[in-house]
Amino acid sequence: MKTRIAVVAVITAVLVSACSTSGGDTQPSASATAAPSAVAAVATPSASASPSPSPKVEMTLEEAGQQYVEIVQPVNDVMSGNADAWVAAYDANDWQTLSDLAAANLVADRTFTDALLAATWPESIAPYVDALVSSTTPEMVWYSALANATDQDAFWNAFGTGEEFDRAAAQELRIRLGLANVGDE
Repeated sequence: MKTRIAVVAVITAVLVSACSTSGGDTQPSASATAAPSAVAAVATPSASASPSPSPKVEMTLEEAGQQYVEIVQPVNDVMSGNADAWVAAYDANDWQTLSDLAAANLVADRTFTDALLAATWPESIAPYVDALVSSTTPEMVWYSALANATDQDAFWNAFGTGEEFDRAAAQELRIRLGLANVGDE
């Protein structure tokens, strides 16, 4: 029972950490629960937007907040859409389903952080975006270990290294952007 409570706490922390946004339906898309058969390591580089040659016009904080909400919504949808499946698979001791769910969460987190890095941010906000990306890295490392586990022992050993991931950077960015608190929407 104590372990189940810890699992629910970790899953809840991950869900809340995805920086809840207001919005309608949070049902996962067809791709939200489908996981790739193998997940690349977290350090795999991905394509990013090339810089625009036109002169930069700094966006307002309101525009930056709207941009952030648009970037975070897909990861929120995946995380919240998979929450019940995480608990059910854990209760069933189904490490393979948990591994698949971790792969889906890893892809969502990586897409989120790549989008944050590719976006243009006001100078005053950029350091907070960088801090959020850095604070998401331990979570992605954990998801990668779970997604790439080749057997039950490896999976449960990796699972045991999970923690409540730090959400302070997400909250601080939301404050700086004038957005509601994480989980208040």
